Amino acid sequence: MAVKACSDIKTISKSLDVLFEASDSNNQNKKPRTELQKVLRERTSEDGDIDETSIASVANDVLVQKQNELNLVLLGKEIDRKFGFGSWDEILIEREKRQKQKTIDESKAAIAARFVDESEKPKPIWLKALLIALQAGVVVGAIFGIGYVIFINRCVEGRC
Repeated sequence: MAVKACSDIKTISKSLDVLFEASDSNNQNKKPRTELQKVLRERTSEDGDIDETSIASVANDVLVQKQNELNLVLLGKEIDRKFGFGSWDEILIEREKRQKQKTIDESKAAIAARFVDESEKPKPIWLKALLIALQAGVVVGAIFGIGYVIFINRCVEGRC
């Protein structure tokens, strides 16, 4: 199969990713009808728009899942045959470790994002108004301070 045709590890890993994604996704996007879907709908006498609870849809989902599982088993046997017994098990264990690490990293990122979002909340209007009034008060106070210094040091009685 794919392992025999592969010349390097990258090709095998890309094929594995595609196969794992296909087997993990139970909910498939609405794609054009396959031969299996056409046959199932014809034999169950279901026409037109079929919902996900119809016998043809359920049968198709179950059969596609079983086909994906069978493909994984066959691929595992082929990898064990080519790279030694236990290679497939190591791949599955490493994949599980990486998935766990990914979920941990995603939860940490979500927690960090929540704290960032809380610190970036918009300030209430009364707080904005208070800050503007405080800044204006500092400017007015500086102007009066400079005026006071000038007033004290003015020329009086001919002495400057």
